[in-house]
Amino acid sequence: MEKPHLAKITRPMMSFFGQLTVMMGLRLLLIRKDSRYLLAGALFPALMTLIATGLSRGIQNTIPSTAVVSAIPIVASDFSQGSASSLLGIVADSSSLSKLNIITSPVTSYLMALGAPSNLTVVSFDSISAYASNVTSGYKSSTSGTVSPGGFYLDGDATSVIYSQSASSSILPILVSASSIAAQAAANDTSPLYTRAALSTLPASTKASDVSAGILPSFIVYGLSFTMPFVAGVLVDEIEMGMQQQLTTAGLPLSIYFVSAFLVDGLVYVFGVFVILIVIRAFALPAFMATSFLAWFLPMLCAGPALIWLAYIVSFFFKKSATVAPFLSISMAIFIFIPYFIVYFFENNIIDPSTVFGLTIVIPTFGLYRAIDEIAGTAKSNPYTISDCFNASRLVLPVCLILLLDALIYAGIVALLSHLRATGQTLRQFLFLAAKPKVQHGDMEDYKADQLESDVAAERSRLLQGQDVASDAIRVLGLCKEFPSTTVDEVSGRKVATILKNLYMSVRRGETFAYLGINGAGKSTTIKILTNLLPPTSGMATVGPYTAIPFDKRIPAIIGVTQQQDILWKNLTGREHFMLYSRLKGLSTQEARLDVETTIQNVGLSEPDKRSKQLSGGNKRKISVGCALVGRPEILFLDEPTTGMDVEVRQTIWATINDLKERGATIVITTHSMEEADALASRIGILANGHLAALGTPQHLKNLYGQGYKITVQTTSPESAKALPQAMSPKLNLKVAQIIGKTVQFEMPLASDTASPEALSQLSEVFEAFEDAKLGFGVTDYSIAQNTLAHVFMSLVNQTRKK
Repeated sequence: MEKPHLAKITRPMMSFFGQLTVMMGLRLLLIRKDSRYLLAGALFPALMTLIATGLSRGIQNTIPSTAVVSAIPIVASDFSQGSASSLLGIVADSSSLSKLNIITSPVTSYLMALGAPSNLTVVSFDSISAYASNVTSGYKSSTSGTVSPGGFYLDGDATSVIYSQSASSSILPILVSASSIAAQAAANDTSPLYTRAALSTLPASTKASDVSAGILPSFIVYGLSFTMPFVAGVLVDEIEMGMQQQLTTAGLPLSIYFVSAFLVDGLVYVFGVFVILIVIRAFALPAFMATSFLAWFLPMLCAGPALIWLAYIVSFFFKKSATVAPFLSISMAIFIFIPYFIVYFFENNIIDPSTVFGLTIVIPTFGLYRAIDEIAGTAKSNPYTISDCFNASRLVLPVCLILLLDALIYAGIVALLSHLRATGQTLRQFLFLAAKPKVQHGDMEDYKADQLESDVAAERSRLLQGQDVASDAIRVLGLCKEFPSTTVDEVSGRKVATILKNLYMSVRRGETFAYLGINGAGKSTTIKILTNLLPPTSGMATVGPYTAIPFDKRIPAIIGVTQQQDILWKNLTGREHFMLYSRLKGLSTQEARLDVETTIQNVGLSEPDKRSKQLSGGNKRKISVGCALVGRPEILFLDEPTTGMDVEVRQTIWATINDLKERGATIVITTHSMEEADALASRIGILANGHLAALGTPQHLKNLYGQGYKITVQTTSPESAKALPQAMSPKLNLKVAQIIGKTVQFEMPLASDTASPEALSQLSEVFEAFEDAKLGFGVTDYSIAQNTLAHVFMSLVNQTRKK
């Protein structure tokens, strides 16, 4: 089937909000394809809340239900006379009546041990006033002068007693003794009930302490902060696999990259917050039921941006995504639970607000913990209302404002770290406004203009003089790139590795330029500099009509890039990859769909709707090449585009590249396949020692550096093969390359270009000599072929190394 023609489309780059929408769609699609991130953001907070709830319930059940004792007034008499009854009155709420025998048994036993009559009775009253009326009427009707009523109230407050069963044996005798003292004091006063003895007992409460108020806050904070390892891990993985760099070459600003990630991560975080609140409400925990929903939601919501941006900061310090989760999980536990234990157990949960505010700036999880703990701790006595959430005199609002300030500070740090990574600057260079890469046209000491091959020297001269600028799609002038090294450079005397040394080259409009060199020569480095993935050390460059140093933001709209490795999201299909980059190139949704279908056919992707992780290496490479083709760019950088492809697929890609060339696209291709370079390239540049060692068409390089021809001769026997070189070499100036069995291979160097008259005359002599050898030296057949481009390449590399 005939492939569709790649018509040229010119589109400006998308707007900020357009690219933001595309990136948010990508991240939501990735979550839908792999729900583990969403589940982690929701399930782990829910799990932590459930664990804390279970612990709270378990501990709570070990505490006995409270018998709420309002008062224990005692009417005392002279038990030794046995003429009067004594009355012990206990006032308790209706829910605690079943616990009265626990209290009264030791009291009656104690009173009887003091000599109380056996008819001592214990009567329960519903209120203090009911008991007062009973005692008063009994006093008035008593005939014994020894009867003296007395009253006793614990702390003088009917709501201030918690009964502890474990302490009853020691507390109640003291109460009885204190009541006796009160009764004796009352003997001097005719007014009953008004003489009180005060005794401070257990902490004031009407019910048993709510354990969940102390346990749940720290677990909630840990559950929410556990989203940080997942957030940071995703970013580290995208850096490690090259996705962020690939998006950058497609024209996506880093600001949009991080903002889109923040918005989607924020949605996952808020989802986790709602899961926590639902769990809390479902279990109807006392400390949380009396408080406004907004009071719980507000601090958790405000902490989210700070935690997410902090996770982004952490991601800059990791190179492997596998190490992020273990490190952050342990770190979060330390930063959350250690402050909790210090404050709760060593400081009695009392800490100065200014200390809380200061620590919140550095450790946002601490501020979140204190805000939640404050809400839980005041739920019984002074629960938070909606208006309290906006009251600056209470703790929650200041903490929320500091958390939002944290988010702004952390976002600024992320922007700074992104800039430093993209430009290669150190913090010191950034702070002191270090100079940007300088234009450098002067030659390094080991790179003299008169040492250059003539075509390379002519190219350098043309570029320096600014000739034929309109015919160039790419211009590189004096490009240098150094990397830090542990060894000292022999030329500069500094600890650097110099990859590019004053590189001068150009790529003409509409040509396919093969950029060749051994591994580490600097081919990929050059492309990364031209596509804004690496900052140069010095030099100038233009891509299309725009400057590449410094990088013009309009360049991504006109270029397409295939990196050396396959940079793919493992859960996205080929179609989804193509759609993403088409939209980022500025195509409308309808245009992008048509462009995607065209690209699928051009790269021969037979399974465009299968996830990339399920595809073979060759099909993954097709997607990588297709990502560069979408949007129909004017200039293509293809870094080893057919690596890992079989012959048939390679031919398909070659046909696509030739089609792009026919419609006027400019193509820079790096490859280790000399066959590929020979088949596709209009011109070839060979990079060695940081600069061009040779430049020209494939045939020109063969003629210039091919060192003649290879002659392969078949003989009648191994003996004839061994004898043939002695007869032929001296006469024709041939060099024996190898002898294998009956086959002899010669190399014939030429004194001049293979197209020169001298070379043609020398070649004619060779033909005549081997025709004669068929008769006398047992030659059965022979062939003469020009040296291949691979031979030219290796010859040039070896010559450059010797220099």
